Amino acid sequence: MWNTILFDLDGTLTDSGEGIMKSAQYALQKTFQIEIADYQELRSFVGPPLVDSFLPYADGDKEKAEQAVTAYRERFKTIGIFENFVYPGIREILQKLSEAHYTLALTSSKPEIFCRQILEHFDLAQYFTEVCGAELDGTRSKKPELIEETLRRLGMSDRREEAVMVGDRLFDMNGAKETGIASIGVSWGYGERSELEACWPDCIVDAPQELYNVLYWQAHEQQSETGREAELKNEDGSVIFRIWRVIYPLLIDLALSFIVSFLLMNLLIRLHPQISGEVIRDQNLVLVTGVIDALLFGICYFLLIRDETKRRAGNAWSRIPLKKEMRPETIGKCMGFGMTVGFSLSVVIGMLQIADPTYEATAEMFAAPNILMQIAVLGLIGPAAEEVVFRGLIYRRIRDYLGVFWAAVLSAAVFGIVHGNLTQGIFAFLLGILLAMLYEHYGSLKACMAAHMANNLFSVLLSAVSDKVSGIFLVMILFAYFIIAVTLAISIFVKEEKINRI
Repeated sequence: MWNTILFDLDGTLTDSGEGIMKSAQYALQKTFQIEIADYQELRSFVGPPLVDSFLPYADGDKEKAEQAVTAYRERFKTIGIFENFVYPGIREILQKLSEAHYTLALTSSKPEIFCRQILEHFDLAQYFTEVCGAELDGTRSKKPELIEETLRRLGMSDRREEAVMVGDRLFDMNGAKETGIASIGVSWGYGERSELEACWPDCIVDAPQELYNVLYWQAHEQQSETGREAELKNEDGSVIFRIWRVIYPLLIDLALSFIVSFLLMNLLIRLHPQISGEVIRDQNLVLVTGVIDALLFGICYFLLIRDETKRRAGNAWSRIPLKKEMRPETIGKCMGFGMTVGFSLSVVIGMLQIADPTYEATAEMFAAPNILMQIAVLGLIGPAAEEVVFRGLIYRRIRDYLGVFWAAVLSAAVFGIVHGNLTQGIFAFLLGILLAMLYEHYGSLKACMAAHMANNLFSVLLSAVSDKVSGIFLVMILFAYFIIAVTLAISIFVKEEKINRI
């Protein structure tokens, strides 16, 4: 378990690029009479030892490179050192880690005296037990040397498995490997993500909060049965209470369906007495379903928030999936995943040629003439409500008691059963398992909603156009769609670090 974190400074905690690059620009002009118009061209100076960075300009002459380092420091120690700022979110995670009793150390190729000045200037020194940097004469500037010295000062030379190096460049990752400690790459610094991936660190994170999630999770996944997990099991109550807690969201759905259907149908019959009740039901089934799902979403989302509040208040962190940031491109990936899964499952189930009159009758009843209403209800409101109920409440609650595997299987089984026919039951069961995996991958219900909505929207739109285009054109559309969707779906699991257990 990692309980000691070695942080790099430049590009990890602070964005010191401007001061470093402008000081390098000054040194190149003064030492080699090399004019660099745009200091941004000197990004490679951020991270590695200065002598190594100046050597190519000195034609390999180390003495000349050291002269450039001296010139660099003329400007840096008075001006460049403060052309710097702390990355957003860093101060908060340092405070959280400190409060959680992690040992924090700074391990930087920058001279130690400058490291301490920078930490003091930004009021970060309070979080660090040890600060280890290079000597002003250029010795102890390589990352492996610095890591070894940090471990020695902390008395951890024989407990390397408890330490992890956090940095933004290959020098940090390779230094960790050479000294036998774990490594986490951060993508917000000065190293390209491809540079970090080539070093095969234990993890790559894209935001400070994600870094905190990774560190916190690995520390708490090893809680013993005699610790907080045992307490939580005692607090969960009897088996009957647990079963009740899992199934009552379904009873809310049934109650809403009965009440809303009764009230709305009676209202519509009163407004249109000349039309038979059966016709009114068939014409307004999608509308009634939309009202039920909208109410169900509101009620169950409130229960979802209450569940999460209780888990946090009870320090039940092992029951809370860690969240990844849901950017627009991430939502796009999830939608591609949903479309791909939906299309693939439909093809497989279609090949089974299941005789299912109940499914055919259901499909006909929901084929409302108003395509916009189908999109709104079947494509958006319905999936949102189902995800809150089946993944947000039922899956999460079973997960509290039985873990991820059984939660995925059992919640998917319930999801299949409530669809009321064999064809949709098989489809929903398999989709439910895959959506549970997606939930664990991203730790966010938004991912499941995006995938579920994309799946339903595709079905609605395909049904709407299938009778209006030729067979060849439809096949071309489906082929193009499938290629795009598969690409998006695959991209979810390629080059992404999972921080939850699946």
